[in-house]
Amino acid sequence: MATKVYRLSRSLQGLLGKSELSRPAAVKEFWAYVKEHKLQDPSDGRIIRPNQQLRDLFHVQDEIKFTQVAGLLSKHLEDPVPMSPSRPE
Repeated sequence: MATKVYRLSRSLQGLLGKSELSRPAAVKEFWAYVKEHKLQDPSDGRIIRPNQQLRDLFHVQDEIKFTQVAGLLSKHLEDPVPMSPSRPE
């Protein structure tokens, strides 16, 4: 079974710089963003200290817990991109 590719909301596109990603790829890109911007709590890497862009995107204030990431991202994954039908040979 092929991995579904989703359209990202415009807001998430602005954050990740991509327009379409699978769910696992979106999570991976999100964590790359968090690490690049040094947003993990130094004393507990499971906590993200959001910058203004993340606050605006996810409507959060002080922190994002590791367990919240998939749910927050899901709100920005729109209908899957239709797969091209296979042509008979």
